Amino acid sequence: MMHHYSFFQKYVRVRMRRFFDGQFKHIYIGKVISETPHCLILFARSFHFRKITSCRPTPGQRVNESSGLNIEDVCERAIPWASIEFAQIIEEPINYEGSAVWADCGKIVLDNKQKTFITSTHDHGE
Repeated sequence: MMHHYSFFQKYVRVRMRRFFDGQFKHIYIGKVISETPHCLILFARSFHFRKITSCRPTPGQRVNESSGLNIEDVCERAIPWASIEFAQIIEEPINYEGSAVWADCGKIVLDNKQKTFITSTHDHGE
């Protein structure tokens, strides 16, 4: 028997499904402030990208738009359940307002204590 799991007040990394080839990928990182039968409501930051490119970035260097990553400010976002590919629970509180920076091996992370994973250059998904 399944029981109801609540995402309320949890920190999450949500990856959206893509419905057609060439569609931007969307990652949301933030805190769940509500959930309904139709959507998850986040206070979160959004990251949009197709293919991330880099010319040997230095770990800790900020990722800029020329690398292919567009970042939106933190705000409330209603995310339809049907559009979510997966939601990763982040076990401890995180600062999701930091910059996106390069980490080792082509990974992009938030510049916070946990170095919260955003995406990597290997995640083409095309």
